[in-house]
Amino acid sequence: MHADAPSLAERLALIIEALCAAVARRVGPGFLGGLAGPLIILIRARLRRIAARFTRLAAQPGRPIRAACRPSRPVPADPFPALRRFASLLRLVPETAALASQLRHLLADPRMKALLQSTPELGRTLRPLCRMLGIRAAKSPPPSPPGHTIPSREQPAHPIPPRLPPPILLQAPA
Repeated sequence: MHADAPSLAERLALIIEALCAAVARRVGPGFLGGLAGPLIILIRARLRRIAARFTRLAAQPGRPIRAACRPSRPVPADPFPALRRFASLLRLVPETAALASQLRHLLADPRMKALLQSTPELGRTLRPLCRMLGIRAAKSPPPSPPGHTIPSREQPAHPIPPRLPPPILLQAPA
């Protein structure tokens, strides 16, 4: 890795700041499909909380989070439940599609996969961001039962027939 390459947390922070900037550009009633100021503030605060929590947890990978030590507090009502819908940010701000692609690329990084595997709390932290951007979790295949082997397939069960040559056109006698 190059010495100047940003860390995973820095890359995520850059993506989130770009998301915040894209959301902020949607302000105002004069803009076609503009967002209300309180909604913009809520989205940006949520995005920045995700980035801060990821940075804090990524700094100490493998450290267990003890939820039992936290006092339980009532969950406030969500003022904008539409933000909990799948791909809600993409619907509100279509320009974020490119940034969703950047996040997919970051999640595909082997270092990020290893970090998410070692610290499951990071995955729970990123889940709302992925949901807002329409990113589905990759389904891993279910484990096979012990003693079960998957047969290798040299040839497909139904081979694809070769392409037929183009038809020969006959000309009518003159």
